[in-house]
Amino acid sequence: MSNPDRVLDILTAQGNRLPALSELLHGEIWSLDRFQKLDPVGYLEEGERQVHQIEEVVLTAAPSLYDEMTAASLQSPKLMDLFASGRKIAIVILDGASIRELPLLEHLAASTGFGIIESQYSVAALPSDTEYFIEQRILGKRLAPSQLPGRHELMDRGVGSLYYDSPVRTFDLQNNKSYLLWSHFPDGTYKDLSARFSSHFTEMRKLFDTVWKNIVLTIPKEYEIMITSDHGYIFFGPELESTVLTEAPRLLNNDRFRFYSNDEPLPSDVPELQLLGDRRLAMLRGRIKNRPQGPAGNKAYRHGGMSLMEMLTPWLVINRM
Repeated sequence: MSNPDRVLDILTAQGNRLPALSELLHGEIWSLDRFQKLDPVGYLEEGERQVHQIEEVVLTAAPSLYDEMTAASLQSPKLMDLFASGRKIAIVILDGASIRELPLLEHLAASTGFGIIESQYSVAALPSDTEYFIEQRILGKRLAPSQLPGRHELMDRGVGSLYYDSPVRTFDLQNNKSYLLWSHFPDGTYKDLSARFSSHFTEMRKLFDTVWKNIVLTIPKEYEIMITSDHGYIFFGPELESTVLTEAPRLLNNDRFRFYSNDEPLPSDVPELQLLGDRRLAMLRGRIKNRPQGPAGNKAYRHGGMSLMEMLTPWLVINRM
């Protein structure tokens, strides 16, 4: 753990502890300094190792932090409200980017002539999955991101929406009042066989350069650009899963979340589950590894639950200098 005493001070403090813990993650573990000094594999593995140690403490000794993440998610602003501000805004969604990618985005911004207005964390939707983010933060309807272009709810507000289905996809941006630009990267790469290994992060790092060029650098200079994500991911490399023994994955059918029907009893007395009773939703807490059947069981990157790496996403606001 990077600084055990500081972690303990944060977790035993009064009030909302999530901002201080996120500052520790961004300022020390997933920091620009570490990103620039370490090779991509070292950055990923050492960072995930430290987060694993922190979250084991959270899960066993400070589980109310998950309630704070739940509250932060419910209080997060809707992107549609940002479009209503009257400013020229381009919002870029990098599907599946976590707070670990924030220094990478800071590096790309600085190296391509952007000034950083704001750099911090955002919080995923509940559950931490794409279509629920679209429902809760954008349209009020559960849709796939590829269905966003052409939606009248966006067009009627002068918002041009585009879906980038690969890192090499490019579009000529028209003169809209605002933009919503959704990239399937990096989420799509987590399904590759190479994503089982730490070296995948090296290849993904190169593709971020391509995506930045094909999306961010095509946005007209008069726009304020907000870069964020719908959810993050845990990397389950060797010894990076929780050691807590629990029946929670079984209760979720080995997924990371589950909605219970009205005639099913919600789980009780299972500390490793985050329950939202009004929605009949249960989410797996922390770095407990679920083991789904089939090809998904081999994936080292997983999302949908209630953990630091799944819930904390980048929020970077930049403009042309």
